[in-house]
Formats: sequence, C-alpha cells, structure tokens
Amino acid sequence: MPTRQYKNRKVGNSSTPSATIDNAEIQEPGPLGSETEQSTDLAYQFGYSSVNGNHAFNALRKSLQPDRSTPLPNAPSNKALLHDFFKVRYCQLASQLPPRSVVSELIDVYFTHADWYFMALDRYCVEDQLTSWVSISDAVCEHQNLHRLSRALCYAPALLLQVLAVALQFLPPGTECASSLHLTDSTSVEKLSQSYSRSALEIMTLLGRHQPTVTSVEHDLMRLTWLKNRSRGSESWQFLSLAVRQAQLLGLHLEPNIEQNPDESVESVLSRIWDGEHKRRVWARIFILDAFMSLILGRPRQIHPDDCTVDTPLDRDFPQNPPRTVAYPTAKNIRPSPMTFVRFLCALAYKVHELQSLGRAVKRDLSQIQALHDDIIKIVDALPPQLRPVTPDTSWDTRYTHFPKIRLQMISTANSFIMNLHRPYVGVHESSRQAATEAALKVLDSQQRMFELVSEYQYGIYGFSFYTIDAGILLSSLSIDHPASSKQMLDRILLALQQAISRLEVLSPRSAIARTGQVILRQCYPKIGAPLYQTADDSDAWPTNHPLPLTPLTASLPSGPAAISHQQFPVFTPQGAIEDPFEMGGQPQYPLSEYFDTSIYNYLDSINGFSWSNGATGEDSLRANASADLDGMHLFSYNFDENPYLLFSGELPDQCDFFHG
Repeated sequence: MPTRQYKNRKVGNSSTPSATIDNAEIQEPGPLGSETEQSTDLAYQFGYSSVNGNHAFNALRKSLQPDRSTPLPNAPSNKALLHDFFKVRYCQLASQLPPRSVVSELIDVYFTHADWYFMALDRYCVEDQLTSWVSISDAVCEHQNLHRLSRALCYAPALLLQVLAVALQFLPPGTECASSLHLTDSTSVEKLSQSYSRSALEIMTLLGRHQPTVTSVEHDLMRLTWLKNRSRGSESWQFLSLAVRQAQLLGLHLEPNIEQNPDESVESVLSRIWDGEHKRRVWARIFILDAFMSLILGRPRQIHPDDCTVDTPLDRDFPQNPPRTVAYPTAKNIRPSPMTFVRFLCALAYKVHELQSLGRAVKRDLSQIQALHDDIIKIVDALPPQLRPVTPDTSWDTRYTHFPKIRLQMISTANSFIMNLHRPYVGVHESSRQAATEAALKVLDSQQRMFELVSEYQYGIYGFSFYTIDAGILLSSLSIDHPASSKQMLDRILLALQQAISRLEVLSPRSAIARTGQVILRQCYPKIGAPLYQTADDSDAWPTNHPLPLTPLTASLPSGPAAISHQQFPVFTPQGAIEDPFEMGGQPQYPLSEYFDTSIYNYLDSINGFSWSNGATGEDSLRANASADLDGMHLFSYNFDENPYLLFSGELPDQCDFFHG
C-alpha cells in the first residue's frame, strides 16, 4: 500500500461500486435462462471489471454514453421478487439475533477481549450496522418486507451473528448475556457459538457473493477468525479467498478518485471520507492475512501488490462521530493508536511480497536475505515510543490496556518473519541457522510473556498456540540436527521448549491445535542433542537424550520415559464440541494405536488434516524428508528446502443443502 500523502484534494462521490449496488435486492436463483440467472448486463456476463476501466467494454461505454442516445444494457433489476421460501428462511435466520442489549454486550466482549489481537473490525461500523438493522428488523422479519433493505443491510444479520459467534469463544464468566442466553456451561456456549456461525453462513449462501458489499467481506473475515480459533486453519484460508475476491470486486484495492459536489454538506463529505477510510482498513486486513498465510503456511498469494493503489489506513482510532471529525492522523505525541499495529503489519506484508518475488534466485545471493532482515529491524525500530518493543513509553498503558500485549505480539510477528526468512538456508548456512534460532527463541519468549498477561477465556486464540508450535518445531529441528554450540545456548533452548510444552498443555482444553502441538514437541524434546563443544565436566550433566523435567507452569508434567508415553495423550475433542454434519471438517475421534511412534502420522492426518507443500502427507512425507530412520524421535528432521509447517485442514463443501432434511 502506498504511503499516504496528506494534501488538499477534492472530495465527492467514491468511484467504488458500492454506490451502485447498495439498493439491489436479494434474488432467488432462477432457472437456467431466466432473468435472475442470466443478467442482461454485458459487463456482468463477460466478467469485465466494474472498478478498473482499462478494458474494451469501458471504452465502448465512454463512446456511446455521452449523448445517452445508445443506452447500454443494465444490471439485473433490483425489483425482482423473492420466492416466499427464501424470504421466510432469511427472516427465520435473521430472527435468531438475540435482543439488542444482549447483542451489544457480546459486541463489547469481542472488542474488549479479542479484537486487540485480531484487529478485524471497526467498532463504530459494527454498532452502526446494529443500529440500522434494529430500526428496520421488525418490519422485515414480521412482514417479510425485504424490499426495505439495501444490499449492504441485507448482510448485516450475517455479520452480526458471526461477531456474536466469535465473541462467545471468549466469553468471560459471570456476564449478564450468559444468563440471558441460558448459558450454563462451556458446552452450551460452544453449541450456541456454532449455531450462530452456521446461521450466518446460511444467510451468506442465500444472498450470494456475486454482488458483494463491505459487510459481506467483513462477514467472511469473521468466519475466518471463528474457524482459526476452532483449529480449522485450512478452511479459514478458503474464506480468505472469498473475502479477497469480493473486496477486489468492490475495488477496495484501488484508491478512489474523489470529486467534490458543490451542494454537498460538510457532514456528508466527512461521512463519505470516513467510509473510504473504513474500506482501506478492511483491505489492509485482507492484505496482511494473505501475505502472512503465504509466508508461514506456504499458501499461494492471492493479491499482487502492483495491482493495489489504495493508501495505507490512517494511524488513529476510528471516530465515534465521523460526520464531525476531520480525517487526519493523530500526532504520535498526542494520542497513540492501536492502528499502528495494523500499519506495522502492512509494512511487514510488503516485505513478504518482496521476499516471494525474489524466488529461487535468492539462494545464490544471501545478501538479499540479510537486506530483508535488516529492513524488518528498521521497521521495528521506527515504531512510536508507546508501541516499540524495547524501552517503551508506558504512560498510555492505563488508557490502552492492551498495549503491553500488542507490543509482545509485534515481537512475535517480526521474529516469526525473520525465522521463516532464514528457514530455507539453515541447513547449509551457519549465519541463517543462528538468526533463525535466535528469532525462534524470541518468539517463544514473547509468547510466554503474553501468556502471563491474558485470561483463561482468551486461551482459544489461534495464534497463542500456533506461534508457539511454529517456533517450537523449528527450534527442535535445529537442535536435533545441529546441536547447540554451548551449554548456555542449550539451557535457553531447553527452557523455552519446556515452557512451550507447559503452555500448550494449559491451552489444550480450549485449542485442539495446542493438544496436537504438545504431542509433537514432547516427541522431539528428548532427542535434542548435547552441546557441540562441551567440556568433560559437562558430559555427564548433559546426556544426548533429555527427559522432560517439571516446568514452572505446571507441577504435573512427568519426567523420564513416561514423558512421551502415548497413554497420556488421548485424542482431544475441544470442550463442548458438538458433532454437526453441517460443519464439515470437524475433529473426529480416532484412538491412537499401541505403537505411538508410527501411528502419530495417521493421528495427525486424521485430527487436523496435516498438509505438506510437496504434495505428500503423513508418514510418507516425513519418511521422504527424514535424515534417519523414523523411530518416533526424529519426526521433524526434514529437508529444509521444503516447507515443513503444518496446515490444519478440513473439507469445505462448495454448496451446502440447507433446504432438505
């Protein structure tokens, strides 16, 4: 995203297509050849972009339309009537929203306890959607009068239900909304969260994504978040794909050419400027997710930065009264903003694209890797005092209580980038091995400190487990194949892994990925080698195989051979999980075989659908990349030219039959 240049410019109607589709009604899928199925809009039929005018159809439009004598075909009529069944079903689903007081409390739960981490929504915009929906919901649901809804407002119930579903994943004890919703235990909370998310998804299926709005994009981002917190990372990536394509249809990746209307009020102008800022923030979140899923999970990129002209979002909080707020960034010395975190991630995301663009040529010139490493350090050093990781200005922490955690997450994110930046070269280059090891240790240290700051009901956040597992796997692999150079380094590695295993044990009741990760790290831990250069006095103190000792976080961890016994690791199903045929890709229960060292592959494949970048899966992939015979102890002694990271997948149906059974 280009750096924003703040200068005087005209303001007026945005060129994004939302203005042309907001009044469109939802239509039932008509039979093949019907008006509702086959649009008479030539651009729609051919697939021409409605936001990028560099194509033949737009040239024809400009040639024919100045005198309006030759009208072009229009888009599908927005007056088409819905079939009664679709109207009834939509209203049934929308009516599942609880009373406004309950919705408001759950929205507050989300923004208080979760959005500081995900940075997925703007609170003002969500609450504005709620207000707009409540003002018209009675007429819509009781009388099935859907023609009163704009296209954007049609999607409001889906977004709100998905926000509630995520909020329930982080519901603190003793809330009024829990009493109102008759939530008595974790099972009932989990069941309701799943029900809300499923209903939101069904609304999206009824409405479709072919004429998207910003609200429909935000729904898919929240569904992505819900799935990740359920340890269903592969499905979440598919919803990112849906969000990317909708956002591109809306032109969120393009900076609009804004012109001023002479008769427009200042309040109207400011409202539209802030609406444009909201769209920039939505695009920034998509851009970040796409880049980091590419870097860490080995997924292909879906966005090319050369296609993007949109500015970076403002570094300030979203105002409570946009029509009366001038859209300029707040001075850093006056008020810091959590949006600094988003801008920081945007800067790193651009570096991801730089890295991916280098391709295989970089293997012949490691100076480019070091240059990117240095650029990341510069980005971190340029952070404002309130959010810099080293010697921060903590004077604002009482007002922004999440700043300490955001600073730690910045450390984790930057060092995760460095870790993955050097990972392909650790097998042959000592400098990359040292950099990756140090970065992994910093990730684990920051995750430990963040763990000490969060509450138990926040343990389900996907990243808490994933960053620990991701760094722990690489650190274990390096320590097995390349023993530590000193006792001091080995001490650091062992302590970091002990804490990681303990954290995952504590997180596992709320996270299936934590349970799986704990199994892996416990398998790797005893095989970590002694220091490469140890003295005679050290040889007895540091044998090649380390039993797992007690750790500071729990007094129940076993030591010795029992530490890796499969009997201590029954297959985990998240607390309160509900079997649901609608939710494809849930965690089935598969018992581990008696021979844990060989059945671990099938176990991992079955519970989380491990995927490997070379196309192989499970035991075959590990055996193909292992440097020694697999005995259950060398799980991750792999070829570092391949992507070793774990992709937690499940099946996502292309179509869900909501209307039978």
